[in-house]
Amino acid sequence: MSTPTSQKVVERYDVIKARIQQAIEYLSTIENPNISAVAREFFVPRRRLQDRYNGIPSRNERLASNRKLTEAEELAVCKYIDRLDKMGSDTAS
Repeated sequence: MSTPTSQKVVERYDVIKARIQQAIEYLSTIENPNISAVAREFFVPRRRLQDRYNGIPSRNERLASNRKLTEAEELAVCKYIDRLDKMGSDTAS
């Protein structure tokens, strides 16, 4: 269950995320962008704007650092397990 405080934090994050996207669109129109000035203009954290402008995703958009399998490998393992499970259930009938 969400608390009112956590809802405010999520809403605030969404607002900042939208402003960062607007700032990035604005930066793409400038030949030599000044990220600090644009961050002040759009009221967003400079470092976060700089990271997004440089293509660094936010933490919740990144893959986990302890992830061992790629998407394709994980899918292959799941299909293999499903196939083994189906074979086991066919013999149990």
